[in-house]
Amino acid sequence: MMACADGMEQERRFLDDLAKVELYRIKGNQLELLDGSGAMVMAFTAVALR
Repeated sequence: MMACADGMEQERRFLDDLAKVELYRIKGNQLELLDGSGAMVMAFTAVALR
């Protein structure tokens, strides 16, 4: 972790949510991270960078 004047709260929330992940699911170009009950914690969409 790096100390930044801004953005630390966002990083903390991200890491807290990431700790809740127990399962994942891939749907098309989307990665869904789920908790133990199957509720979506966060999702990421793949995009082509050119």
